[in-house]
Amino acid sequence: MKKILVNIIFMFAIATIAGCIYGPPVKVSLSHLVDTPFLYRNKKVEFSGHVVRNEYYGDKYVTWQLIMEENGNRIYCYEDGDNPDVITKCVNLAEEAKENGEKIIVTGRLREGGYREIIRGTILEIDTFEYKSYKIDTDFGEFGIWCPAHGTYDFCNY
Repeated sequence: MKKILVNIIFMFAIATIAGCIYGPPVKVSLSHLVDTPFLYRNKKVEFSGHVVRNEYYGDKYVTWQLIMEENGNRIYCYEDGDNPDVITKCVNLAEEAKENGEKIIVTGRLREGGYREIIRGTILEIDTFEYKSYKIDTDFGEFGIWCPAHGTYDFCNY
């Protein structure tokens, strides 16, 4: 009986961890995320905000740094990898949003740490980026555009 109970607890723990990793993101406001990061640490979250800083560097392996703001609260977001075409497209769209004063939406996993312009030490590793009709999986090797018609990521050329 004890062995069965231990197995049930173990399976429940595995299912909970898998749900946190692969489940849908928790929708949260940027301000709430920055005010209470301990509630979302290492969880997948989705929020929107205005672009304050948007830059990238690298050639084949690139790093994109994005700072977003809402109501005076800021969060540092980043993506890096060997997918320069995808990141360049995101950088260009984020710059367009910044110039137009429009919000973008990102999803990703909240990490610990700080950044020079961020007071509360919240860092987000970006998974997806949304602006206008674009929803881009930033980990995709090519452009991964979300196509609502079939509910999947498709390869697209621009």
